Amino acid sequence: MTHYPMWIANQPCYDGELVVADKWLQQPVATVAQGDDRHVEAALSQAEMARLELGKWTSLQRATALNRVVKWLELNQDELIRLLMIETGKPRQDAQVEVNRAILTTRLSAAATSQHGRWWDTGELGEGGQRWGLSKRIPIGVCLLIVPFNFPLNLAMHKIGPALA
Repeated sequence: MTHYPMWIANQPCYDGELVVADKWLQQPVATVAQGDDRHVEAALSQAEMARLELGKWTSLQRATALNRVVKWLELNQDELIRLLMIETGKPRQDAQVEVNRAILTTRLSAAATSQHGRWWDTGELGEGGQRWGLSKRIPIGVCLLIVPFNFPLNLAMHKIGPALA
């Protein structure tokens, strides 16, 4: 059985253990590290240091990083769909929709880095229909955000993408 660490400042942490069961078969499929207050404090501290560095990035650097995430999501779609099906119990079609939405969300975030203070047609990026976006960069600092269980990948990208943009 695979054990997945949590990551803090690009370092794996293997503390604690939480068993992940297949939602349909009710059989263990993996274990994941389980964080506690110490991990939250360490993540906050590291995030604050990273914020100082990321604050120096140009919009092109932020867009480049986000576009690398888009490519990674696209290259790993099949595995992400498989994991979503196991962990959330979603049928394949719903897991595919979530992965597609996470890719679009990240792509929109990358595009938003060069659109500060301007209206722009988000339909050009594959969202479909006449949809417009307005973005303004207002860094507010480090945030702790909870990702609900029902759309874990997409909702994580709804937080990570705009934060990096």
